[in-house]
Amino acid sequence: MRTYRTLVHVVGEADINVRQPAGRSQHKSPETLAAEATSNLARLEHLTGDDRGAFFAANPTGALARHLRTLVPRPRVILLATNGGDHRDTMPIAEKVAAYLGDAVTLADRPRVIPLLEPTVTQARSGLAAALDDLTPAELAEAADWTVLLGSGATGILLGVLYELLVRGRRVLLRAADADGREISPYHDVTVDDLRRWLVRHRYYGALAQLVGDADGAPWQRLHERQSIDVRALLRDYPTVPKKAGDPTSLQVWPFAGTADDPEPRTPLEVLRRAVESSFFGGLARGEVTDGAAARIWFSDLVDALTEPRAGEPASAADGRRAKARRMLGFPREDRLPLAPDDVTTPDDPLYALLTEDVVEWYRGIVSASHGGLHAVTYLPAQIRARAQLWVDEEHASAPLADFPAWPVLDPPPAQRRVLLLRVRRSAASRLVADDQRVLDRGRAELRCRESILVEFAGPEVPDADDIDGVRYRRVPTGGDARTIEYIQPSTVVDYAEKMFRAIAADRDDPAGIEADLVDEVAVLLPLGFKALAIGAMLAAVRWSIHLGVPLRVIELPLDREPATLPAPPPIGSRPDDSQPTEAGRPLAALGQDRLLARLASTALGDLDLGLAHDLARRGSSRLTHLAAGIASLQRDFNGIVDLAPGEHGTTTHTSPAEIAFAVARLRLCRTIVDRHPWDAAYLAASILDHTFRMPPCRHNGDTCDVPGIGRVVLSGRLGWVPVAAAPTRPSGRLQQWPTLAPWEGMRTSDDKPSGMPPDVRGSGRTGGATRPEVVLGGLQRHRNKHPLSHGIDERQDPKPTDIRARSTAEIAPIFEFVEEELTRQLNKAYPGLTLVDADDLTRRLTGLVALATELSDATRPPA
Repeated sequence: MRTYRTLVHVVGEADINVRQPAGRSQHKSPETLAAEATSNLARLEHLTGDDRGAFFAANPTGALARHLRTLVPRPRVILLATNGGDHRDTMPIAEKVAAYLGDAVTLADRPRVIPLLEPTVTQARSGLAAALDDLTPAELAEAADWTVLLGSGATGILLGVLYELLVRGRRVLLRAADADGREISPYHDVTVDDLRRWLVRHRYYGALAQLVGDADGAPWQRLHERQSIDVRALLRDYPTVPKKAGDPTSLQVWPFAGTADDPEPRTPLEVLRRAVESSFFGGLARGEVTDGAAARIWFSDLVDALTEPRAGEPASAADGRRAKARRMLGFPREDRLPLAPDDVTTPDDPLYALLTEDVVEWYRGIVSASHGGLHAVTYLPAQIRARAQLWVDEEHASAPLADFPAWPVLDPPPAQRRVLLLRVRRSAASRLVADDQRVLDRGRAELRCRESILVEFAGPEVPDADDIDGVRYRRVPTGGDARTIEYIQPSTVVDYAEKMFRAIAADRDDPAGIEADLVDEVAVLLPLGFKALAIGAMLAAVRWSIHLGVPLRVIELPLDREPATLPAPPPIGSRPDDSQPTEAGRPLAALGQDRLLARLASTALGDLDLGLAHDLARRGSSRLTHLAAGIASLQRDFNGIVDLAPGEHGTTTHTSPAEIAFAVARLRLCRTIVDRHPWDAAYLAASILDHTFRMPPCRHNGDTCDVPGIGRVVLSGRLGWVPVAAAPTRPSGRLQQWPTLAPWEGMRTSDDKPSGMPPDVRGSGRTGGATRPEVVLGGLQRHRNKHPLSHGIDERQDPKPTDIRARSTAEIAPIFEFVEEELTRQLNKAYPGLTLVDADDLTRRLTGLVALATELSDATRPPA
């Protein structure tokens, strides 16, 4: 297949030799320009042959024609023109340009003219997007390389074209329509530093270790192991002992007693506590769907630490204060006390700030998320946020994080954001300078943030903006003579983008600077100012948003229209869960990072880290849209809330037939990581099944409720919520605190075991004086409860900490096999009218997505 370069030209009055004079003091009015355009078009009607060529020779169309003749194969040409019916209407000019190029140059196809209603970013993007969407896949593949002529036509159209091509991942060059005729790449030299900073900001340490490779990846891999609570890796530096004395083949355990000869003893328990903190805060930063257990464990440890005995205080008094504080906060298995912080502490004590209703409400949500309520935590009370910042500051005090800003773990609320705003300031000689302050005020109002940091291009005649209230200001001089525009020719666009980027970067290390490293969003105000400056500001905004790992917002504010924001950013602190990447997350596309993003996504998929895989894919160009959509669909069917039917949404408290149908497939997908991460596989499977069969917790046998699509169910002790028709005559067994729907509730703690299981995989533990085989239906839940993320740290608290050992594949794999077989049997019995999804469905989809990500990482090329 032959690849054609597609050349985009924004038609303007300069194409028929109508120009503003270089000196702004002789600025022509729109009416004067329109009259000249009408006159020149009329004259052009009567020109033919060499006379017509001479007419176009010294304008952008002539430069374009000369360039087209040098290209083999001849490119395709797209012309954009306005057709609004007023003095800005350039469609008549476009028709003349198309006719001239069609006659004077042998092209692949006759120039295509795209009409736009207005000369705006919005209209240009919509028009170009429609043209691209009309192409067949073969035509789109042929149109892989793009050139945008820079220097003619409306600035808004030019910016819209460039931005649309950038977020679509097209390979773009800018060609200056001036004497220089330079071809300019809008991409700066791509290094791993930009992506590295984004990965650090969102705590994607595993992907970062893979990105930098073996030589430099060890510190990041260590952070990843801690964050994912890889017990075997975390405790590799601690001596292990055989579980059975004198038997070197028995399972290895790590003693929690510490060593007396260590001047700063740090026991394995402390290592795991730190890992739980990292898992919690890292999960917040990544916006992961979580079961909340890490938050619960961390908060419990924090309260215990804040109620340590004071100087001269007996341990019994501290224990009493601790018990009261935990009951006030609503810790599980304890009757809650009314909030009365004065009963347990003083106002100057850090514990006092935690004993508030908003913290209690947050903690209740975390606790409910610990048993099947999978969701992303997007809200932190101020007191918890402050604790999170203390953790961040400590993390960034030492290598390898010391080289990066102490970015917060969770984006601030919208009204608390700090936004870096880039723009071009009008010349004092411009007839529109009186409107400049109004435009800035409207742009800042559109941001709706706590603080805006203004960085602007300004000529030497433009006064400082120090008088703008509430704005931290950085002026970037354009240089040159204030009486001419020669110093901002089109060929200087990349130089100005670099100049603005470096001006922002220079202030990072200045205590009195703009603190750009800690902004929460980058915005660019368009399309004001000369083209080279406006495009330079946009490219600097794209690059800086990538450099900081924050969303980019394009604000278009024509003087005679209401603000139009492109794109509207997603809610602060959330991750979109739809299949389409939000443009606020797409600036990485502008650097041609598709191959790298796809490669990292492939690895994340293999580890069932679907949240990371989706986040990576949606930040690429439209080339990765299909991959991102597939991951989002898999993530929904694996651990999401599946709709009951089209237009009928599921609920957070009741399961649905659609999710029950996926139960066995969900279990089998968890099984795909049992060889590499056996303990995590068990933990994940138990959590996913708790979520799949979620029901409202209740403490009274015989209570009933309706489940959409299932019907009426009754709570029956250890069986959980049972369909009324299949319920036992009398409720059975004691109630669990977190019941789920039958049959899973009865299976999750059952002692039933398979027959004929080989002795070497049974294992054993003592419960009530009897031997209990580990390979039982409830084995997944028991291994989950022993994991440090769940109750594994609670069981190892002083004064008598117990040992720990990582679970092996040989222990976990047989449990998966047994549970899958029994769950399938019991579901068919309990819900005979329900058709289960093929058990291999999710696994096949995962395999297909891994293959697609691998293909994209090999096939997608970086920008020209």
